Amino acid sequence: MTHTYRWQHLRFDVPAGVDDDTLVTFREQGARPAFNVTLATAPSSSSSIAAYAQQQEAALRARRPPGYAAEPHRSGDVAGRPAIVCDRRFHDDAGARFVQRQVFVAVGADVAMVTATSEEKAAARAFRALESILSTLHIDDDAGGNR
Repeated sequence: MTHTYRWQHLRFDVPAGVDDDTLVTFREQGARPAFNVTLATAPSSSSSIAAYAQQQEAALRARRPPGYAAEPHRSGDVAGRPAIVCDRRFHDDAGARFVQRQVFVAVGADVAMVTATSEEKAAARAFRALESILSTLHIDDDAGGNR
């Protein structure tokens, strides 16, 4: 089954049998952005949003990012759907420190992931941008996304 994909001034038909792995990224304005916010969806093979978040966390830990530390996950609600909030810290090889807040939202059989990643010094701005997106997020009733 094909469907029409619309984004900004573009529109096109996605062919049947093709998975939509769209990743939308926003970055802070300026020559050297300090944060970005991404949105993506993935099919969930887990029994719950909490189990899905735990699987993702385990996969991330297995990659062993330098200086990685994670806070305990928090349950929440986004757009009337169950959500899990994960806060993380890590650094790059040069020692620059980063923070990340990832929110997993149940969307039918899929999971929406809204993630803010920033330099530690820009965390407040990044998290405000993330909260702004989450506060205006609407999920269609047919909750299958662009699949």
